Amino acid sequence: MRSSAALRIDAPPASGGVYYSEALAPLFLHPVVQRLDEARRRELLVLHLHAYLEFTVRLERGPVKEAIDGIDGLDGVPWLDEGVRAAARGIGAEEQEHGAMYERLAREVEEATGVTPIRGVEPELVGRVRALVEGAGPALGPWVRLFFVIVSETLITGDLRRLRRDPRVVPEVRAVVDAHARDEARHHLFFSDLCAALWPRLDPDLRRALGLLLPELIGAYLGLDRAVLGAMLARYPEVFPRPARIVEEVAMLSGPLADRARAAAPSVGAFQRCGVLQDPIVARAFADAGWVRGAAQTWSVG
Repeated sequence: MRSSAALRIDAPPASGGVYYSEALAPLFLHPVVQRLDEARRRELLVLHLHAYLEFTVRLERGPVKEAIDGIDGLDGVPWLDEGVRAAARGIGAEEQEHGAMYERLAREVEEATGVTPIRGVEPELVGRVRALVEGAGPALGPWVRLFFVIVSETLITGDLRRLRRDPRVVPEVRAVVDAHARDEARHHLFFSDLCAALWPRLDPDLRRALGLLLPELIGAYLGLDRAVLGAMLARYPEVFPRPARIVEEVAMLSGPLADRARAAAPSVGAFQRCGVLQDPIVARAFADAGWVRGAAQTWSVG
């Protein structure tokens, strides 16, 4: 990432700008949120930005760093050449830069707006991935962590692209996101290629076990963070006396199955090209989870 200069953000933003895109803010699906006054709507968008920044920092410094650090210790891949390993380490360094940049942006936004982030609430994704890795056991766990990173690195680019293209989002935020998006476009290619190199060489039993967990990893990434969303709404008890109920209603409003399949398409496409879905049992697991378009099954939100 190249955008390391200090940011100067005006408050209130000029020309009606906002700090985050409503199209990416789940709470804005709810009609009560849509009817809020302009000041509260803007504040909620700042809170969504803070949540996104915190989520990304935790992701980069947690599962992503752990997976990249663990590539050298993976069993059964001594053939992975040093060039690939070095490229992974370079990506790991860039991901830490992303975390530092997002922390700076969060401080600047808080200073400019006076809106403090939600603190003391761990993103649900971090806990869900930790549970999946630990539940998989010592042999499978490192592979689960690595393939979660393949999921996250193939999905994150879409949200970054949408955020940087929203003309209402203030230029300072879009500049940081644009720099991040350029890096992540390269990371997407690297991890897609890594999947293609790894998958055919894995033991069939490992492929089956790992393949059956991939739908859960996609769901972990795309699922709503109920705890964080509820904490946002709890700042307005006069409007949202029962924030958990609003969050559950947002979950029900969060889009039909086709929209969720579309959101998962970058990861599913990468896995299809790797041959993951050639196993009919794994393919069925993807269909049952609703990640394959045309599946008739009902998908349960996050």
